[in-house]
Amino acid sequence: MRALEIHDRDGWRRPRLLRFGPLTGVVSYLTEMVARYVVRSYTHDIARRLHLLYARREAQAADGSSERHLLAGARAEADLVSSGYRGGTFPAVVSGLAAVPLVAGLSRPLGTLDWLDATVQAVLGGVLFVLFGVVSYVLLQGAATARRRAHLLMKQPLEALWETIGRAGRPPQDDATTFAAVAIVLTFLGWFLLPAVVAVAVAT
Repeated sequence: MRALEIHDRDGWRRPRLLRFGPLTGVVSYLTEMVARYVVRSYTHDIARRLHLLYARREAQAADGSSERHLLAGARAEADLVSSGYRGGTFPAVVSGLAAVPLVAGLSRPLGTLDWLDATVQAVLGGVLFVLFGVVSYVLLQGAATARRRAHLLMKQPLEALWETIGRAGRPPQDDATTFAAVAIVLTFLGWFLLPAVVAVAVAT
């Protein structure tokens, strides 16, 4: 329970990042938002799983046994604690940043940017290229920060608890891998697929 509290409160703070000059503060803020979503979703899932696990094992324990008494107390405490871990809300600003380069990049093949000067289109393409990279970096670093902190703070306590309870499957895992996969897909779209689509559109 102590590890869960620390992880929820501090597991997403102060990610390690590259320096982006005057934009370092903005990138750090966005990365913290992603890490906070992953961390707090994870703590919410752990608290919910603990409550379910204790309740199911309590129902299996013999009436009047010391095990049932201990599990009833643990289940009641987990129920009280779980209401305080409400999970995370995905940062809308990150979703917006991810959507901007995708929509703008696809608008050129559809002909909506034909009225722009070629130089302006080239500059816009460079901006979109950089923006895709920043969004991918934010998602990757946010997920990596959450995964490192989860491994540091939660891995040992959860494994010890699951081993003590026995036959409970694997401890809960966070969503960091999913975010990393999304970041890789965005990188592929922004740095490989969209330039190829735009090049084909211009050539034809």
